Amino acid sequence: MAVQDETSSAAAVLDALSAYEAAEGAIRVRLRDSMLVCENDLLALEQLIDAQDRHVALTPSNITHELGISSASTTAMLDRLERAGYLRREPHPSDRRKVFVTLGDRPIENLRRSGTDMHHRVETVIADMPAGSATLLVDFLSRMRVAAEAA
Repeated sequence: MAVQDETSSAAAVLDALSAYEAAEGAIRVRLRDSMLVCENDLLALEQLIDAQDRHVALTPSNITHELGISSASTTAMLDRLERAGYLRREPHPSDRRKVFVTLGDRPIENLRRSGTDMHHRVETVIADMPAGSATLLVDFLSRMRVAAEAA
């Protein structure tokens, strides 16, 4: 009976993870549709928001490395996002061979707000968890990441 309970628990956990991933995916689809961008564009813009918040300058190479795409794909993506007003390229102050990529003039508040709102909702959920649960959850998710990376 205990093996069946474990199997049922594992299935319930996997179902819950799948439902969460679907909900998160739906949020990203709505964001991409509202901003008229693709997934890599959205990921690059998220990088730029994070870099701006940390007062760090990004280069096209940083974005290429982080997204794991070719430099040609990065260039095409940056061209597209620059034309749309989401980013701009600025010359490096001392090395004229380099450029920095920064957020452009087009509003991205829906992207920033979505991340902030989600962050606050997650904090609320975590605050409502019983004592010690967050530690178990972090351990579980870390082990799930390792299992997924090993696949």
